[in-house]
Amino acid sequence: MDTPDLTRQPDTSMSGHWADALGTQALAVPFVATVVTSLGDECTVRSGTRMSGARRALGCLVVPEAGDEVACWRVARPGGDDAVYILGVLARPATAADTASASASAVRLQLGPEATLGVRDGQLAIEATKGVRINATECALDCERLEVRAGQVSIVYRALQSVGELCQATLGQLRLVGQALTTVFDHQNHHAQQYRRSVEGVDALDAEVVDHRARELMHLQGRNLLSEGDRLVKVRGTQIHLG
Repeated sequence: MDTPDLTRQPDTSMSGHWADALGTQALAVPFVATVVTSLGDECTVRSGTRMSGARRALGCLVVPEAGDEVACWRVARPGGDDAVYILGVLARPATAADTASASASAVRLQLGPEATLGVRDGQLAIEATKGVRINATECALDCERLEVRAGQVSIVYRALQSVGELCQATLGQLRLVGQALTTVFDHQNHHAQQYRRSVEGVDALDAEVVDHRARELMHLQGRNLLSEGDRLVKVRGTQIHLG
């Protein structure tokens, strides 16, 4: 039995089959072509003067684009039809904007029909139709600037430690629910249109100097009201009512 010659060049005629693919269903003919059009996994390639429809092979992760030089296989199908698969992208011509470095061109890796990895000008883009999940014992993120945009954020942790120089936040509503809150500041300034505080137990204040000022009215009320001064107790007003 004669061994088929795999080095023969494809027939450039416009017949429905290549000469190497006739008479066998197991023969695969490799050739190099240029992508003319690309739409998803379906492409049109040109080898010499012959135009063929091609499909991106499952193992070809880089999405071919128009102008790419690709490696192809033409395989015979049962019934006499041939199929062309793109096995890989060999080269991508540089555009006028990145003639200094062809690597600046965009490269997209197709990981199934719903996930894509894209690289362009040193930027990595991850696109997924449903979600991105990272499972690891440790995960480190080191960057100069981090931007997060989300409709809803949920964080669950056992311990949170944050170290920074400046924190700025603009919120519509802020609600904190917990068992204990401890804050330590050198200086604290608080401004609000209205401020209400409700304490069920003891509300204690320990300070060197306490200064409370009200422009209109200061009201102190309790079942028992005690005022005590070791050296001086002073009450001054235009009118003073006792009883």
